[in-house]
Amino acid sequence: MHGVDPPGDTLTTDQLSGLFLNRSMTLSSSFTALPVCRGTYLLHLRITTAVTCHIGALGVWQLAPGDYAYVGSAFGPGGVRARVSHHLASYARPRWHLDYLRDVATISAVWYSCDPRRREALWSRLLAGWPGVTQPVPGFGASDCKAGSVVQSHLFWFDPPPSLAAFYGVVQKRAPRHAAIVAIDAARLRQGRP
Repeated sequence: MHGVDPPGDTLTTDQLSGLFLNRSMTLSSSFTALPVCRGTYLLHLRITTAVTCHIGALGVWQLAPGDYAYVGSAFGPGGVRARVSHHLASYARPRWHLDYLRDVATISAVWYSCDPRRREALWSRLLAGWPGVTQPVPGFGASDCKAGSVVQSHLFWFDPPPSLAAFYGVVQKRAPRHAAIVAIDAARLRQGRP
């Protein structure tokens, strides 16, 4: 894979302390399910009941139960592994919009791509046009989106959610040289398996 650090790069137990998929599921201290590569990721989130959620400067929002997806990019130190690990954690002082949502949503899976090109905008545009999709919180994780864009948010609500095969098929039509998109479910994240 392009941009992946050599095998054996793992986060330390100290770096992993406090990481949760939800309040009852902790991650393995040998968390190697995600690569240390630059790329784009999508978190599948589940909210089981209607909730009211304060999301930083975006204010208070009513969120329906169902399947959500958040699209982000990871081009900083530690790449996909570091960014997703951050999102799996709980924080007393949230940094990003998604950190606020983590109190009410469970991460059920992660899709990622170690594509050296920034694909967050492409993925978000494709999801914004997906049948049965809404963007429930305008501005969520989308400070880089232009006014008037079809993408008003990087948080999407689905009925039903797309399959990886269907999504990747659409991605390939728009970006034929796009790297593979890999899916990891919550059970594999908990066990630290690729």
